[in-house]
Amino acid sequence: MSLRAISFNSSKPLDTTIRTINYVETDNLDSFGAFEGPEKLLEIWFAPSNTNLPIRCLTNGLKSISRALWEEMLDLIHCKVLSIIESQEVDAYLLSESSMFVFPHKIILKTCGTTTLLIGLARLLEIAHSAGFQDIKQPYRIFYSRKNFMFPDKQLHPHKSWRDEVECLDSFFDYGNEYLVGKLNGDHWYLYLTSPFQVPPSTPDSIFSFSANPRTLEDETLEILMTDLSPLHAQQFFAGDLVRDLEAEDSSKGHDLGSLVSDRCGLSSIFPQEIFPDFRVDSYLFDPCGFSANGVLPPLPGEPKNQGHYFTVHVTPEQHCSYASFETNVPDGPKNIVERVTNIFGPGRFCVTHFNSLRKNAALNRENHRIGTVYGYKRVEKIVYELDEYELVFACFEKVNA
Repeated sequence: MSLRAISFNSSKPLDTTIRTINYVETDNLDSFGAFEGPEKLLEIWFAPSNTNLPIRCLTNGLKSISRALWEEMLDLIHCKVLSIIESQEVDAYLLSESSMFVFPHKIILKTCGTTTLLIGLARLLEIAHSAGFQDIKQPYRIFYSRKNFMFPDKQLHPHKSWRDEVECLDSFFDYGNEYLVGKLNGDHWYLYLTSPFQVPPSTPDSIFSFSANPRTLEDETLEILMTDLSPLHAQQFFAGDLVRDLEAEDSSKGHDLGSLVSDRCGLSSIFPQEIFPDFRVDSYLFDPCGFSANGVLPPLPGEPKNQGHYFTVHVTPEQHCSYASFETNVPDGPKNIVERVTNIFGPGRFCVTHFNSLRKNAALNRENHRIGTVYGYKRVEKIVYELDEYELVFACFEKVNA
C-alpha cells in the first residue's frame, strides 16, 4: 500500500497533527449513481474517559491499534481508508464511505451507502480486547443510530430493517434500549443505547475494573441531517471544471480538490479562527460528485488537555437523492453551528439531534432548547428526552418559501 505522511505546522508543538494519504485507494474512486446518504452511526465507549482506562490497557488505548488492524475490520464493512489525521487526542480516518474517529477510550464509526457496519462489530470488539479492554460483552456505553433510509430496499443484512439491526446489537450486548424518534410517516431517527456499565472490582488489584470513581468527560454531540439541498448550493460538490483547474502532481487529486471546495464553500472557516486557531481539515471531492471531510481540533483554553474535538461532513449532491450531514462535538453552541452549516448547504429540510451530558450547566441546557429558531426555516417538530445522564433534543425544520 502506497502511503505518504505530511506534517502540518502548528503554533503549539502539542497540537501537531500528521496526515497520511492512501494513494492506492484514492485512485479511480467513482460516486456515480443513486446513493444512500443517511449514515449508520456507531459509537462505543470502552471506558468513561481517556484518563480512566483499564489498568492493563495499552498506554494509548484504542489509538495504539495499528492501521492494518482497523483496515481489516473496515474491509468487512466494505469501505476503505482514504487518509488519516493523527493528533494527540484523536485519530480521524477519512473513509471511502464516511468516517471513523479513534480516541484512547472510544471509537466513532459512521458509514453510508450500502456498507454493512454491524458486520464489522465482532472484529471491532476483538480488536478492542487486544488493546486491553476485557469486558467487550458490556462496554461502558454503546450508541447506535441512523436516520430513516432513502432506499431501504437496497440495504444488505443486517441493515434491511431496524428490527434486524436491533437483533444484531442485542446478540452482542446486554441491556440495550431502542427508540424511534419523530414521525413514522416522515423524517425520523432510530436510536439504540445502553446505560453506563461498570463492573465492581472483584479483588483490590483487579485488572479489569475502572477506578472507583470514574470521571466521564463532558460530552456533547450535534448532528445536522439535511435533505433536498438547493441546486445552487449542491453544485459546489460536483467535480466539473475543478478537475481541469487543478494540476495535481505528487499528491491526491481528490484531496486537493477537497481542500479547494472546503475553502470555497466556507467549511474551512466553519468555526471562528480566533476561538479555534489550530483546527485541521482533511477533505476529499469525489469524481464526478460527492464530498467528505474530517476536522480535528485541540482542546480549548480551560478544557482538560485530553479533551479532543472533531467534526465530520458528508455530501451526496445529486438532486434525486441529495443529502448532507454534519456532526461535531465542538462546544460552540448548537444554534450557531446549525445556522452556519445550513448556510453552506441550503437544505429544503433538515433534522437536528443534540446529545449533551446532564453534567453540563443549566445555561447550556437552556441553549439546547433555544435551537428552535433558525433563520429562513420553520420548526415543524421538536422532541426532548432524558436518557441515562444525557439530554437528547430532536428537531425538524422546513425551509420557508420566499
